[in-house]
Amino acid sequence: MKSSPFDEMDRMFEQMDRAFDDVRARWNRSDGADGAVPGLAGGLTHDMRHGLTHDWQTTDDAHTLVVDLPGFEREELDVSVADGAVVIDAEHEADAETGTRGRRVHERLSLPADAEVDDVQATYRNGVLELAFGRTHESGRRIDIA
Repeated sequence: MKSSPFDEMDRMFEQMDRAFDDVRARWNRSDGADGAVPGLAGGLTHDMRHGLTHDWQTTDDAHTLVVDLPGFEREELDVSVADGAVVIDAEHEADAETGTRGRRVHERLSLPADAEVDDVQATYRNGVLELAFGRTHESGRRIDIA
């Protein structure tokens, strides 16, 4: 029986599906692996399976970012704004005495275009980081055409 070009395409798509299923299975494994990214600047770890659980809320006056960071102390967090994004770095050292596992997080979340980075309030309570940015209410800049 002669094979058609479509049969070959079907086999290729099946191979691709299996490859993606393998990648998804590795990302979703529940063995407690921390998803370390080799070569990530500063040796930080990024949870590639899920990322940080976060939510943006917008009102007329503010953009509020709520990020779940359970297991960290306030002193273990480093939050900054750079190049239109919030950068969150956190590191909890392992403690052999208590058996506490170490954990590192690095996340970069894009800011809305009208977020006022000079007007931000931050709180951290019970493993939840909340950043409230004022809004500039600027809708962009008009470009004059010569």
